[in-house]
Amino acid sequence: MIPFAILVGIDENKKVSQKSDAEALLNAKEERVQRLTSEEIRSRDEEQVSRRAEEEQTRQEQARRRADEELTRQRAEKAKLRYEKEQARKDMQRYFNIFELPYSATFDDVKKKHRIMIKLYHPDKHSSDDNVKAYANNKAQELNNALNTLKQHFHEK
Repeated sequence: MIPFAILVGIDENKKVSQKSDAEALLNAKEERVQRLTSEEIRSRDEEQVSRRAEEEQTRQEQARRRADEELTRQRAEKAKLRYEKEQARKDMQRYFNIFELPYSATFDDVKKKHRIMIKLYHPDKHSSDDNVKAYANNKAQELNNALNTLKQHFHEK
C-alpha cells in the first residue's frame, strides 16, 4: 500500500501539472492570438501602405494629366495667337499690295503712293466712259479704305 502522504503528493503533483498544463495551453492560446493579431496588424498595415501608395500614384497621375492638359491648352493658345498674328499680317500685306509696296514700307511711303494712285484713279478724270468711271470710283474707294486701315495700323505700333 502507498502511504497517504505520497498519495497526497501525487494528487498535488497532478494538480500542479494540470495547472501548468492549463497555463501552458492558455499561454499557447494567448501567443496564437498575439501572433494572429500581429499578423492581422501587419496585414492591415501592408494594406494601408499599398492603399496609400495607390492613392499617391493616382494623385501623381492626375497631376501629370492636369499638367499635360494645361500644356496642351497653352500650346493651342500660342498656335491661335500665331495664326491670328499671321492672318493680321496677311491682311496688312493685302493693303500694302494695293499700293504696290512691300510690307516693310513706312507710312510716309504709303501716303506718297496714295497721292500718286488717287490722281490716276480719281473718278472725275475718267468721266468719258461709265465703265471706266465705275472702275476708277471703286479703285479710289479701295485706296482710301487701305490708307485708313494702314493709318490705324501705323498708329497702333
